[in-house]
Amino acid sequence: MTRLEQFFSCLGSADLEGAGRMIEADAEFVAVRPDRDARLPLYGTFRGAGGLAEFCRGLASAFETQAFEIGDVVETGSLAYASGRFHHVVRATGLPFASDFAVRLRYRDGLITHYQFYEDTARLETAFGLVGRECAQ
Repeated sequence: MTRLEQFFSCLGSADLEGAGRMIEADAEFVAVRPDRDARLPLYGTFRGAGGLAEFCRGLASAFETQAFEIGDVVETGSLAYASGRFHHVVRATGLPFASDFAVRLRYRDGLITHYQFYEDTARLETAFGLVGRECAQ
């Protein structure tokens, strides 16, 4: 199992302590877009173990996860990339949100320093009921 897969395994089992041991103290987590938007709690940049916990709380409060599947994983000493697919139901709207995803992690001395997640933002904004309204740029 790669470090990326171990990290996702910790997140999937709500083992934030285990995930926290895999990151640097000032690790940066970018969720889709770097700037935060109150209407989409998953957009933004989060830092360190506290930021990781905040991000995970946002995921849990926003989504009821139906499926999360990792497909391809490529990992070198300092970089990891993965792709896959997920399916959630947005708790606030009851609407489905399914998307392919990609994620990139950077490592230093075996610890995650940077994490960036990419998904279909148009589908996310539709599932949150924001279609036809001004969304974060």
